[in-house]
Amino acid sequence: MKDKLAITISDLNGSKTYLVSYIIKKFAAYFAIFVFIMIAGGAFYIYRISNTTELLRSVRDGLKVERKTLSEENAKYSEELKILDEKIKVSTAKYEAIEDKIARMEEDLGLNPDAKIEILDRIENYKLSALEKQAMFTQIPNGRVIAEYKRISSRFGWRDHPIDGTRIFHHGVDFACEVNTPIFAPAGGIVEFAGFNGGGYGYLVTINHNFGFKTRYAHMTGNLKVKNGQFVQRGDVIGYCGNTGRSTGPHLHYEVMFLSRHLEPLNFVNWDVNNYESIFTKETNVAWGSLLRSVTATIHKID
Repeated sequence: MKDKLAITISDLNGSKTYLVSYIIKKFAAYFAIFVFIMIAGGAFYIYRISNTTELLRSVRDGLKVERKTLSEENAKYSEELKILDEKIKVSTAKYEAIEDKIARMEEDLGLNPDAKIEILDRIENYKLSALEKQAMFTQIPNGRVIAEYKRISSRFGWRDHPIDGTRIFHHGVDFACEVNTPIFAPAGGIVEFAGFNGGGYGYLVTINHNFGFKTRYAHMTGNLKVKNGQFVQRGDVIGYCGNTGRSTGPHLHYEVMFLSRHLEPLNFVNWDVNNYESIFTKETNVAWGSLLRSVTATIHKID
């Protein structure tokens, strides 16, 4: 072979001769295939990378928008949180103020509640105590019974009768007053008697109150403002101060009774919200415990 470069390879089976140009051609063909595969693979990889990059860019842009939205919402919620925090502070202050007010009211009412009791329960207890007081003060004689008086001319207890001079028990208290001074009912009740009494009381009014209490008003003028069987409320005018019957001068004779037993009237005249519990120790002839339970039970039924 002229101008041909040959390569001979010998082994146990014999010898083979290869032309160098054939080898080069074969190598070039394989290399071309390899280069094509690499280029095609690179192109496909670049295409995939490009698509992935575009997708990631789209996701990134979406995340940016979402982050911006979340940031704006976070700012909004932060502002709302501040407002709520201020409202909580205001509500807490109001709660504490209410708690202090209730504590003062409880102190005024003589209550000593457990510190663990919730404020709503304490409000309920205060409400019942206030209603209990209201019920007591509207149904049991208390406070003034005459608009004005000059002095107390005779007190409850033993005394020398101003007319007979005999030693006798005075069942009421006498308020020296001007004729026609208004006289008030100290609690709600029903008029048992209103008229002239021939036993020395002159013009007399007797009122039956709840829970066994009764009050009596003597030496009034004949201008009585109530009649037998009439219902009266606390503060109603029942008549006027006079000088009728066995009397040495214009005055109101006032009596308080419980189950026909005479009590010290001034204890009830001086009884008010500021000394609510004082009556319980001053008037031991009244079963206050069962009376209070009855009042509270009535309030619960109404409530």
